[in-house]
Amino acid sequence: VGTVLRPIEGGARIAQYMVAIADRAPGLELLERSVNGAPGLVARRGGTVMTVASFDVDGDGLITRIWAVR
Repeated sequence: VGTVLRPIEGGARIAQYMVAIADRAPGLELLERSVNGAPGLVARRGGTVMTVASFDVDGDGLITRIWAVR
């Protein structure tokens, strides 16, 4: 999976992108975790951490920004 050169905006487009990534990574396991005190996910494959993501969330609980490290 390559790097996105421009930010992806909009919930539907982001969800579509994330599903496409997951489809190309058989055996990917997503674990809900707190990351630096923020809601987040840890993606593992075969017990190896592949990606860690944390989310900025607004007062309504909607994700406003995703920070990810591979």
